Amino acid sequence: MDLQRGFPTVPRPNEDIIEALTTCCVCGGKLVFKHETDFLALQVVEKGCCPACGIKTKENSFILQ
Repeated sequence: MDLQRGFPTVPRPNEDIIEALTTCCVCGGKLVFKHETDFLALQVVEKGCCPACGIKTKENSFILQ
């Protein structure tokens, strides 16, 4: 348990975390991710979509180092 942030946490296996991040929360289908890289701005934009139900995830932006 980690009470450093004020709430207890339960350790989860890495496989469970990866499955939760790559599975659609509406229909349970597998999400498809697209990555657009802008080398001039040193940035990668990640977009996720479920082909089964068409729901889109929030776009995530990452900085290249």
